[in-house]
Amino acid sequence: MRLPAPTSRFARALLALGFWLLAAQAALAAGPDAAAILVSTSGEVEIRTSDGSSRDVAPGAILHTGDRVRTGPDGSAAIRLADESLVRVNRSSVFTLQEVARRGLLATGLQRVRAALQGGTSSYRLERGELWIRNNHPGAQVDIHTPTLSAGIRGTELNVRIDEAQGVIVSVLEGRAWGRSPYGEIVAETGEQIVAPPGAAPFKRVMLRPRDAVQWTVPVPDLFPLDALTAGLPAAAREPAMQALSELRRGRRNAAAEHAATALRAAPGSIRIETLAAVIALYRGEALDAHRRLVALAEQAPEEAIPWQALTLSALVIDDKPTARAASARTVEIAPDSATAWVLAGYVEQAHFDLEAAGRAYERALALDPQHLTALVGKARLEFGSDRNEDAWRTTERARALAPDDPEVLNLSGFLLLARREAEAARSRFEQALQRDPTLAEPWLGLSIAAMRAGSEEEAFAAISSAVALDPARALYLGYWGRMLQQVGRIDEAMVVLASASRSDPLDPSPHYYRAVILNDLNRPGESIEELHRAIALNDHRAVYRSRFLLDRDLAFRNVDLSYLYGRLGLTAWAEHQALTSVKQDVLNFAGHVFYAGALGGRDERARGFATEALLGRILQPANINTFNTFNDYTTFFEQPGTSGSAGVTVGNHGTSRAELFAYHAEPAHSLVYSGSLSGFGTDGWRGTNSDRGGGAILRMKWEPSTLDNLTVSLRHNRRRMRDPEQPFSDTYAGDRLDRDTSRSTTFEAGWHRRLGARTHLLAVVSANNLDFDSRRHDREDFPVVEDVPSELVTLTQGRNGRNSRNAQAMVMHQAGAHQLSGGLTWYEARQSTLSTTDYALLVFDESIPLPDVSERHARRHRVRYTNAFLQDIWNLSPRWSLEGAVHWDRMQTGNLFAGTRWTVETISPRVGLAWRPTPHDTVRLAAFRYLVPFTFTRLDPADIAGIPVYRAAEEGSRVHERALTWEHGWSSGFLSAGVFSLRRESVQYFDFGEGRYRVDYRGRTRGAEIALDQIVNLRTGFAARYRHLDVRDDFYADLDRREHLLALGVRWVDPSGYSAGVSGTWRKLDFRSSRRNQSIFLADADLSYELPGKRGTVSLAVRNLFDRRFDWVVDQFIFTGRVPAREVALSVSLNF
Repeated sequence: MRLPAPTSRFARALLALGFWLLAAQAALAAGPDAAAILVSTSGEVEIRTSDGSSRDVAPGAILHTGDRVRTGPDGSAAIRLADESLVRVNRSSVFTLQEVARRGLLATGLQRVRAALQGGTSSYRLERGELWIRNNHPGAQVDIHTPTLSAGIRGTELNVRIDEAQGVIVSVLEGRAWGRSPYGEIVAETGEQIVAPPGAAPFKRVMLRPRDAVQWTVPVPDLFPLDALTAGLPAAAREPAMQALSELRRGRRNAAAEHAATALRAAPGSIRIETLAAVIALYRGEALDAHRRLVALAEQAPEEAIPWQALTLSALVIDDKPTARAASARTVEIAPDSATAWVLAGYVEQAHFDLEAAGRAYERALALDPQHLTALVGKARLEFGSDRNEDAWRTTERARALAPDDPEVLNLSGFLLLARREAEAARSRFEQALQRDPTLAEPWLGLSIAAMRAGSEEEAFAAISSAVALDPARALYLGYWGRMLQQVGRIDEAMVVLASASRSDPLDPSPHYYRAVILNDLNRPGESIEELHRAIALNDHRAVYRSRFLLDRDLAFRNVDLSYLYGRLGLTAWAEHQALTSVKQDVLNFAGHVFYAGALGGRDERARGFATEALLGRILQPANINTFNTFNDYTTFFEQPGTSGSAGVTVGNHGTSRAELFAYHAEPAHSLVYSGSLSGFGTDGWRGTNSDRGGGAILRMKWEPSTLDNLTVSLRHNRRRMRDPEQPFSDTYAGDRLDRDTSRSTTFEAGWHRRLGARTHLLAVVSANNLDFDSRRHDREDFPVVEDVPSELVTLTQGRNGRNSRNAQAMVMHQAGAHQLSGGLTWYEARQSTLSTTDYALLVFDESIPLPDVSERHARRHRVRYTNAFLQDIWNLSPRWSLEGAVHWDRMQTGNLFAGTRWTVETISPRVGLAWRPTPHDTVRLAAFRYLVPFTFTRLDPADIAGIPVYRAAEEGSRVHERALTWEHGWSSGFLSAGVFSLRRESVQYFDFGEGRYRVDYRGRTRGAEIALDQIVNLRTGFAARYRHLDVRDDFYADLDRREHLLALGVRWVDPSGYSAGVSGTWRKLDFRSSRRNQSIFLADADLSYELPGKRGTVSLAVRNLFDRRFDWVVDQFIFTGRVPAREVALSVSLNF
C-alpha cells in the first residue's frame, strides 16, 4: 500500500475547496508582500511569521517575506517562490525568506517591469538542515546565508547542507556559485562542492556523482511489500518491527528508525530487520546509504527474496538500472510465484523502456494476484502508452473498483480523461489525487498539460514548476519544464533545463529531441542535427520522437516535420534515409510518414512517393495546432488553442509576382483544427510570350470525434491560364503567342482513420475531381498554291476537355510480432470528354483566306476505370535483416480518347525486397518488382519496396519491370548513398482503321546510377552533392532517347543572426540518339535570406541561372518541372502572425 503523506483535515478542506488557483492570482489576493506558494508538505512542518505568530500549513498556502519554515525530524516542504526559485527543504531544517524579488508568476505586471529594470536580489537564510534550490531565470540573483557561509547564485541549481562536523557544504549541480565567509571567498562550477569547515577558509572539491547530493529529494515508489518484513520474526522482535512499520506508514520515519533499531537489538543479525532498517533509511531520503546496506544484505543472504526486492527498489531510486535489472532477475528466480517480484520486474523493464517485457511482467503478476493494484496501474499505463486506450480504460476501472481513492489510480484516470478530451473531469481527478497525496508530482504534470490545452500558459507553467519542486531529479519533469520555458519564450533557460534533464537520465532521448527542435528555431541547424542524432541513438535508431512518459503521447510535438532540420542545410538525402528507417520500423507511426513526405517533397522523380507519404501522414496524424503548421514561427510544443498564419509577396523579373495568405486555427477542446489558404501568381514569361497566371484556394479540416476516429477533409480549387505553353524550357523553340491553355480544377478529399486495435488501423479515402481544360493551338507552315507566290497554311485548333474522376480506397495496417502487414483495395473511375474544332486559312501576302470547307470537328466521350488489390508484408527478421514482399492485382480499363478506342489491361505484379544492415552505419537495399503505371491520383498503398521507389514517370497503363540496388552509409556528420537501377517498360495502344483494329506496342528501357553525398562542414554550413547517370530508350518518345550525366553541388549556410545563404552549381551533359542537338549545360544559383527578429517574417533574394545561360532543358514525359534558359530574379517578403 502507499505510504500516506500526513496532512491535516484543514489542509484537505482547503484542497477540496480548490487550491489550484494561478500563482499570480493567489499572490494578488494575498497582498503586496506575498513571496511564495507552499506546494507540498510531509511530516511535521511549521511556518512562523516575522513577529513569531504561526501560519496555516497547507498546500497552496501563501508565504510572505520574513516567514520561517521549520521542518521536524520527519518533515519536508516544497516551495515555489516569486523569483521563480524552486526550493525543497529537508528534514530538521530552518529556512527563512528574508527578501524575495518578484520576477515570475507571483509578480504583478508593474512588479515584473521593475524587476527587469532594477534587478533585485533574493535573500534566504538556512539556519540548520538542508535545502535544494533551482532558479534558471537569467536575471535572478539569489543569496543563501548560513551561520558560517553565504552563497550567491546566478541561474543555478544547488544543494546546501549544514553538517555539524564538516560545516557548510554547497553542491553545485548546474551553473555557478560564489561562497563567502570571514575566512575567504571561492567560486565553484558545475560538478563541484564548496566546503566551509568551522573556523577555516572554504575550499572546493569535485563530485564524482553530482546527483548523489540530492538523492534525498527523490520520491520512493510504492512497490515494496512492507508486511513481509515482519513475517517469521521472533516474538521479541516482532512487536517493535510492527511498530516501526506503523510509524513508517504514518510518515514518522525517525520514530520508525528507532523502533527498527530496537527490533534489531532483540534479534541481532536478522536479515529481515536489517532490510527493514535499510528500507526506512530509503524512505528517509538516505538512498545511497540504504543501497549500500542492501547490496551487502543481498550478498549475505543470496537465497532470501526480501533483500533482493528491496535492492531492486533502491537501485531504481538511485537510477542504477543495471543493478536494478540484475536484482529483479534474482528476485524472480528466487520467488517466481510472488506477484510483487513481477511488478518490480515490470518497473525495471519500463525503466529500460522495454515496454513489451514490462507488459509481460505485469501480466504475470496479475495472473498470480488478479487484484494487485500496482500491477493493474502499471498494466494500464503501458496499454495507454501503446495506444490501447479502451483496454487502458477497462484496466483502470478495475483498479478504481478496488481502490477508488488511491492517488495513483486517480492520477492515471486523469490522464485517460485528458485523452478523451474530458478536460474538466481530468482536472478533478488530478486534484483528488493531490488531495490524497500532496507529495505526488505527476498530477501536477497532468494539470500543466490540461492548462496548456486550455490556453492558460501561466497556469501551466506554475503547475509544471510544482512538479519539478516535488521531484527535482526526474528527467521527465525537467523535460516538460524545459518545453514550457520554450513555450513562453524563455529559450535560454529552456536549453539549460533540458541539458539537466539529459544528465538526470542519460538514456532518455526526449530532451535531445526537444533541444534539436529548439536549436533549429534558433537558426542553428548543424547543432540541431547533432542533437537529433543523439536522440536517434537512444531511440532504437528511430528518427521519430517517442516520449518516455506513457501517459502523454505528445501528439503536438510528434506532428513536427523533422525533415526541415536537414533541409535548412540542403541535406535532403540524409533526411530521406532517416525518415525511411523510421517508417520501416513502425508503419503505424504517423510522425515517420510526415518526416518521409517532407524529405521527398523536392524530388520530382519521387512525386508519387511523396503524394502517398503525404496522404498517409495527414490521415494518420492527430488534430492539433501543428497539424497544418508551416513552422515559420517558433515551434509549438504543446496541444493548445491558437490561430497563426503567414502572408507573403514575391516580385521578380519577367513581370513575375506572387501573393500568398495562409492561416490555421486549433481547438483542442473539440479535437478540431482547420486551415485556409489563398494564392495568386503571374508572369510574362522568360520568352515574353509564355505568360502564366492563376491562383487557388485550399480549405482543410481535421477532427477527432472520438479517441478511435480521425476525419480529414480538404477542398481545393485552382485556376490557371497560360500563353505559349509548349516547350517551356527550350531556348530553340520559337514560341507562339496565340497558343493558350486554360484550366480549372476542383478537388474534394475525405480521409478516415479508425483504430481497430493497438496494432491494427483502418484507413479509408474518397475523393472527387472536376477538371476543365481548354486549349488553343496555332500553327503556320509553308503551303505553296501558285508558283512564286508566297503562301502559308494557318491552322487553329481549339479544344474543350473535361474529366470528372472519383476514387475510393481502403487499407488495413496490422503489426504482428516481427511482421508489419498492409492490404487494401482501390477503385478509380473517370469520365473524360473532348470537343475540338480545327479551322484552316490560307495566308497570301499577309491576307487571310478562310477555308471553311475543310474545317474539322471532333467530339468524344469515354469512361476509364482502375481497380487494385494488394497485400504487403515487412518482415523484420532481425535487427540486421528485413524482408519485404508484396503482390498487386491491377485491372485497368483505359483507351485513347482522341482515337475513340478502348481496351483493358490486367496484371498481377509481385514485388520483393531485402534490406541488410551489416553495421549500424550501413544499409544495403535490393529489390525486384513489377507494376502497372496507374492513373494519376494520390494513393494509400506503399510506393516503395524495401526503401526502393516503385513508381517512376511513365505512360499510364505501362507495365514496368525494375531491379535496383542501393548502398547507404552514414556517419556522425554526413551521409552517402549509391545505387543502380534498370527498368523495362511495355505499353500498348489500339487504333481503328476502317473495320479493323490495329495494335501498336511500345517498349522502352532506362538504366541509371545515382550517388548522393550530404556533409555538415561546420555547425553553420552544409554541403550536398548529387550525381545521376541515365541511359534512356523509348519507342513512344524516341526523340528523348539519350545518355545523360547530371552533377549538382550545393553549399548552404545558416547563421544564428537570421541570415542564411546558398550557392549551387549544376552541370548536365546530354547525348541524344536522335537528331536533337547534344548539350553541355552549366547553371549557377544563389540566394540570400534574412529572418526578422522574433521570427516575425523573412526577406529573401534568389537568383537562378545566375549567368543567364541559354539551353534546351529536356525533361521526360510526365515531368512538369525544369530549368528556364534565362536568369530569374525573385525578391520575397513574408510576415508571420
